[in-house]
Amino acid sequence: MIAVKFAGTARLELDAYVHQWDGVVAARRGTAWMQPVQLEITSPVVAKSLRTIPADLSTGRVVAAGLPEGDDGMLTVPVVLEGTVTLEVETNSGEIFRVTGTRLEVTTLGDARFVEDIPGDMDPEHGSI
Repeated sequence: MIAVKFAGTARLELDAYVHQWDGVVAARRGTAWMQPVQLEITSPVVAKSLRTIPADLSTGRVVAAGLPEGDDGMLTVPVVLEGTVTLEVETNSGEIFRVTGTRLEVTTLGDARFVEDIPGDMDPEHGSI
């Protein structure tokens, strides 16, 4: 996580691990990228905060109405989620940052960097992530 800013909204900037799937369902090719993103949470209430920023993140998840269970924190980007939304991230050192708000907007900030190819059995169109 690069930054957290508050002014009626919480704005977090971080590098997200992004999947991209190309092609038709029977022959789709998946790739993974690191993509700078901004997460903006309206009316934030911070339940847990970090001692040090920037921090290297190990995992994270979003809980919101309408998101399927078991998506392991995956969202379509860009996205806007309305209603009660909770974002929780964990650093490599085990610290937790948790914030709840009334709206989440995720947008990209810069160019994505290729990381790796993704096996076909990870394709969300095939029912697994």
